Amino acid sequence: MPVKNDLKNFTFDTAVIGAGPAGLSAAVRARFVKSRGAFPMSAVVFECSEAAGGLANFGGTKITGPSFHLERGELTARLMKDVKLFDIPIIKDRIVKIKKAADGSHFLLSAAGGGIYRARSVIIASGMRPLSNEIRFFGNGVEITYMGYDFINKMISGFIGDAARNDKKFIIYGNKYSLNLINFVISAVNCLKTDFDKMSPLFLIDADEKELKNDKIIKKYPFLFSFGKIVKFYGGGRLEKIAVESLDGVRFEKTDRVLIDYNSFELAPEFGVKIYPGSDIFDKTGFVKISAAGATKIKGVFAAGDITGPYYSVSRAVAAGITAAFSAYEYVMRLKKRPGDYSLFAYKARNFTPGIEYREIDIDSSRDETPVLAKPAKIKKILRAKFPDAPATLMNKLMVYFIQYKILARKDFEEISKLLNISFIELNDLVSFLIDEKLLGIE
Repeated sequence: MPVKNDLKNFTFDTAVIGAGPAGLSAAVRARFVKSRGAFPMSAVVFECSEAAGGLANFGGTKITGPSFHLERGELTARLMKDVKLFDIPIIKDRIVKIKKAADGSHFLLSAAGGGIYRARSVIIASGMRPLSNEIRFFGNGVEITYMGYDFINKMISGFIGDAARNDKKFIIYGNKYSLNLINFVISAVNCLKTDFDKMSPLFLIDADEKELKNDKIIKKYPFLFSFGKIVKFYGGGRLEKIAVESLDGVRFEKTDRVLIDYNSFELAPEFGVKIYPGSDIFDKTGFVKISAAGATKIKGVFAAGDITGPYYSVSRAVAAGITAAFSAYEYVMRLKKRPGDYSLFAYKARNFTPGIEYREIDIDSSRDETPVLAKPAKIKKILRAKFPDAPATLMNKLMVYFIQYKILARKDFEEISKLLNISFIELNDLVSFLIDEKLLGIE
């Protein structure tokens, strides 16, 4: 991988927005070369929260049913193990704009931190809403709704009751669909016979206040509502305050508990990325529309996971991430005009008669290896041109890897990158160049 400052100068094959189950699965499968004839892909992940894993960090994961269950954090740990194995950089920043280059060869991704990155394809896997640092206070002042409204009445009445008895501040955070909870809130407050003024506001709505000013619920209970987007949570162990962004800037509000109404975001997601040139890739509620292959109407842009709408499950997110990665791979290989019709990982039957020169590659599937077949005629000349200051002894060592060995294992890549003093991604770029020059073939 290039050093951190070089990431902006490298054109990745695919950029994944979001490090939840869908995003991590997409990034790993984009890098996992296993099928005969496939080419390596470079990948980068952008994540705006402090921890990868998305909502999978908030509880255990049922893949299909009770017997196929992963403990809290287990899915993330397994995915991150492969992220590390394949040297996939995760950049902690929020992408705010995606713009296709004029020649159509790549996309420019602008981050909130000011960086601009390049990628030949983009996979949007940002989830229903971008996370920040909620996980740090989960169970200690931050709670989330789940399974629609099945348990929400009990949660709201319990939290309002606790706030009234202990002089604490409680807020329900969501979008305009959180107004559906108004009767639960009114009922809970009336049962306690407490003062509404003391409890208000009880809702923080991520929406334009002007757009909702004529809503009958807002007009009847204006004191219960405030507006803005939570961008960060603060506290020393337990939640103490939140940072809220609105048209007037960022304000800080003291609060002891926030209930994030995910049911509202399941009805209309929060997606703050501008895409140019503009294209109708969203449905009427704001979810990204995709084909069965995970493709949007913008060539080179794919999507997976909760941002594509229901049904919401980890199994579907992982599968969709894999599908998007395969589709991005096919798009990038066409863009690079790579020969053959190869799949990236899943076995794909080919109707052909192997010639007598056909060779099987013996790969130990427990190791991360890229099999290579070398044609040494011009490799040394290319290497000398690219590394003119390399001594003859070093060049001879390199030629051992590129000519004598039939398989380059991960440890070989590590040794070559150290000899040349270049990163893994730069080495992959060199291998890709040799493939383009037909000096190296990958079986």
